[in-house]
Amino acid sequence: MRYKCPAGGINTLIEVKQKAYKNNILKNVMALRILQQSMSKVIYLKISDMKKVNEVRKVIKMEFKGSQKVISIKL
Repeated sequence: MRYKCPAGGINTLIEVKQKAYKNNILKNVMALRILQQSMSKVIYLKISDMKKVNEVRKVIKMEFKGSQKVISIKL
């Protein structure tokens, strides 16, 4: 089955993708702002220059849970 372009053609499809991309960027920025505001100064200094939420999430996870080596040693 072939993909059918919307009524407006390829230009409409490109506009839809651009709008979704801008929406994702906006959500990422808002999530970063909330995470940065809610962290202590020590963690904030580590995450302040990061641009992606996934990078920040990894740092926060390491801060609060520790690495796999630390977790295995604790057990």
